[in-house]
Amino acid sequence: MLKIRAQQIESLQGGVNRDFARRISPGIRDGFPDETSEFGDQELLEYIEGTIARAQGYGLATDNELVTFVQLTLTVAEDFDTKGVFKKTFTDESIDNDRRLDEMFRRTTDDDWLEASGYTDDSGE
Repeated sequence: MLKIRAQQIESLQGGVNRDFARRISPGIRDGFPDETSEFGDQELLEYIEGTIARAQGYGLATDNELVTFVQLTLTVAEDFDTKGVFKKTFTDESIDNDRRLDEMFRRTTDDDWLEASGYTDDSGE
C-alpha cells in the first residue's frame, strides 16, 4: 500500500500553490497596479503564495475564494483577516468552509471594513 507522508502532501500543495500564483499573478498585477507597484515579480509571486496558504488555513479552497482573499489583502489590509469580525468569521468552526467567505461579507459592516483598513477620520479616531 502506498503511503503519502504529511511532508510529501505539503510539498505537493506548495507546488500547486506556486503554479496557481504564477497563473493569477499577471491578473493581480493588472487589476491592482497601485497596490502591487512596490513588488518585483518574484516578490509578488511569494506574496500571493503566502496569502493563498493563509486563506487555505481558513478552509478557503476554490480559485475564486483564493483570488478574492488575495485581492482583499491588497485593497483592505494585508492582515485584514486578523481583525475583529473578519477573524471571528474565518476561525468560526460552525461555518462550513464553502460558506466562510460569503458569511464574512454578510457579517461585516462598513465600519468593520474601515477598521480593518486602519482608516481614521480627520480627528484621528
